[in-house]
Amino acid sequence: MVDQVDASISAHCEDSWLDQHLVTDGEWPTAPFVGITFHFGAGLWAIRHLRRKAIRSSFLSAPLHPEIFPEHPLRYAFEVGRMAETERISGKPIIYVGGSFKKLQAALAEGTSIIGLIDVLAQFVPSTQSTKFLGHQSRFPNGLIDLARHCEVPLAVFICYPNVETGRRHLFIRQINRNDPDPLSTIIGTLENAISSAPWAWHLWPIAPDFFSSADDEKSPVGQIA
Repeated sequence: MVDQVDASISAHCEDSWLDQHLVTDGEWPTAPFVGITFHFGAGLWAIRHLRRKAIRSSFLSAPLHPEIFPEHPLRYAFEVGRMAETERISGKPIIYVGGSFKKLQAALAEGTSIIGLIDVLAQFVPSTQSTKFLGHQSRFPNGLIDLARHCEVPLAVFICYPNVETGRRHLFIRQINRNDPDPLSTIIGTLENAISSAPWAWHLWPIAPDFFSSADDEKSPVGQIA
């Protein structure tokens, strides 16, 4: 629900709202770059922060269809509104998965940074890599990591979530070292640390066991988006 509420706040507030309500820790890489985040907290403010820093970004997303929300038209309407606000504040169109690799390459080539989620179940992506997550061997998409490597652009991981005591949103940004031998483990470690600090903020607890069981899938580690 935080995502939907924040989308409404973002649609009606000026950038000065961030001065009072957003606390940042870390700096974005030199654009263009690939930024990886999670279904955690309220990531919308990270995109708003990017725009304020004059960094154009495109969000990578699965298409949104009403069939995903059977018998929940209001939730679908909320999601449509949230995605519309995401596109508005990013300054660039959303890029939808499905033949998206060339579109992502083209966006980076023109100076647009790419933002995407990595906590996506293996059955929904063509390429994954195994790593440890919450004490279990699990699989996560590696396409965005490979995109950054292929296009020779910086890679960053970030998380944004509200402080339940102050109401302020906290944005944590970490740049991934180009020489990191296992960037996926570093990225997932960031999620684990965030879950340790604010377990309530991860949206995907109901399907967490599916990440663990997906480690048995034999998926190629050769990166592609979809």
